[in-house]
Amino acid sequence: MLIGDLVDTLLNLGTFAFVGAMIWLLMRKPVAPPHDKSDNPKDR
Repeated sequence: MLIGDLVDTLLNLGTFAFVGAMIWLLMRKPVAPPHDKSDNPKDR
């Protein structure tokens, strides 16, 4: 029973870490597509 609780805890931590990493990757990407540089003020 103790081993099962430990495995469950590790799986929960791994799942939350994975979900957090996916949210972080999605939030740090720019909203505009990367190939669209017409709206970039640095290119003017």
